Amino acid sequence: MKSSLHSNRGGSGVPFLLVRGISDMANGTKQSTDGAGMQEAGAQHAALFLAEVIAQFKPANADLRPKSGASGQPADELIWQPLDQPASVAWYRDVVPSSAYTSGPSLLEVHLAPVLMTSRVTATRMRGLADELVSLGRASGFFSNTEHVEVHDSAEMTVASVVGRHGRSAGLAITRSGQRSAWEALPQPGLAFVLDEEHAQERITALLSLLEAVEVPTASSYAPAVGIEKPMMVMIGRLSTVDPNRATLSHRGDTPVRIDPDEAVTAAMLVGRTSELAQELTVRLILAFRGSRH
Repeated sequence: MKSSLHSNRGGSGVPFLLVRGISDMANGTKQSTDGAGMQEAGAQHAALFLAEVIAQFKPANADLRPKSGASGQPADELIWQPLDQPASVAWYRDVVPSSAYTSGPSLLEVHLAPVLMTSRVTATRMRGLADELVSLGRASGFFSNTEHVEVHDSAEMTVASVVGRHGRSAGLAITRSGQRSAWEALPQPGLAFVLDEEHAQERITALLSLLEAVEVPTASSYAPAVGIEKPMMVMIGRLSTVDPNRATLSHRGDTPVRIDPDEAVTAAMLVGRTSELAQELTVRLILAFRGSRH
């Protein structure tokens, strides 16, 4: 479904913008498309598009206006759209099912779950993605040029990953539903894996940028999800001050720490505000990790 755009600077002297959510092709199929819920989809697309227009809009007299709104928040802040229910996401344990039963490293995982995806990735495209994920990973330094990258592809999912010595683990995955996923091992300078807020923000920014570069059909918006897989051997601290011979652990279990994708951002904001998005996700992850300790 799509939106149409109209603007006016008519005789009233008051400019306005009209965004319409279009739910049918005007070819006699309206009854069937309405029955399939396309009116709601068209309305949501129009709302998300308008939110992005507002976020990018700069009035002609912007220099005369205060830099923040009545609430004190910047006018161009990242806009989150609450969802009625969390978006469906395949977590690392779903992408690599055997991982729940193996003693691998603690991982940082990042997922972009599409919201209102209008078309699935074709099986033909899924097969072609295997080599592209490997090439993208190597070109960005996510995979080194010397390590072996394992590829698993099916009609529903394509995964490119490496598992090496000294806790090395990293991977990229794309599902037919359009979900984009990446994961990598947390740093381990000593006895424990370390969740360092500054380092985590840098890595989430890098992983989001990597996922944005994958050439598959793009949804109008995405619900970001982040998590820590195997958190029992993870401690919060600064990498620069960690004692490699000591570890202060608080987790008694190994249940993953996850931030569910219950809010969405537009695809344009995902590209234009990656660092800001990563900062918010990092703070949420740190708070969730601390709140899950027993």
